[in-house]
Amino acid sequence: MTSKTGKVGFVGGMNFPLIHKFEAGFRAGVKHVCPKCTIISQYAGVTPEAFRNPGRGKELALSQYQQGVNVIFHASGSTGLGVFEAARQLKIRNVVWASSETVLGLPFDTPPPYVPVDEEYPARPETSYSLGKHLDEQMAAQFCRWNPQLKMIGLRFSNVMEPADYEAFPSFDADPSLRKWNLWGYIDARDGAQAVRRALELKTTGMDVFIIAAADTVMSRPNDELIAGTFPGVPLKRQVGSHETLVSIEKARRVLGYEPRHSWRD
Repeated sequence: MTSKTGKVGFVGGMNFPLIHKFEAGFRAGVKHVCPKCTIISQYAGVTPEAFRNPGRGKELALSQYQQGVNVIFHASGSTGLGVFEAARQLKIRNVVWASSETVLGLPFDTPPPYVPVDEEYPARPETSYSLGKHLDEQMAAQFCRWNPQLKMIGLRFSNVMEPADYEAFPSFDADPSLRKWNLWGYIDARDGAQAVRRALELKTTGMDVFIIAAADTVMSRPNDELIAGTFPGVPLKRQVGSHETLVSIEKARRVLGYEPRHSWRD
């Protein structure tokens, strides 16, 4: 990831711990590749409405651009539509944002069509949050239709975790149903930052989406036991390892060169 000005920005939705994890991952990635870069971080608000305010998102993004920022990452729900519009208005052609694994059909009360899940089947939003993420992706596709020189990449992050969270992981084995809602997936925030960097550096145009997850599950129990006990009858699209992630990162590996470096098992 490069910044011609030495300034990068983060726009968050609601100022609370979940979005702090996205910011922490972004900061880690920036400092790894650009130690001297300045990071300008702003949030749209402190209530859930902060995820539904495109006008505020545009205002924050334009403010950051005016301060010299030339790379912005947002994790702000539909507020990010305003970030998109600010980028379009200023003719910025490299956009990467935090989409979500939820568009895959989480919490899988309706079982997935197959495992591992991937980007190849149509979005199945089951909540207002995931519907908003799906709409982000659809709007990005239309922006790219309007401007064929534009690149917009949505990263469908799994459940973001930091090293301090790993202490709780062994307890998940007691009841696999508690984590079946995302096929026992997660993403280390530091690897999330790697994915952002690789997406920004990718030379391409158009809109695309990538699942971003750790290489393994949160469970010590093997996948064959988890799948048979929780999703009987769901077909395997391909054979998987005993603890291999069931939210496939094969596309991110192939196209972005993404490779997770961190695991709770380390």
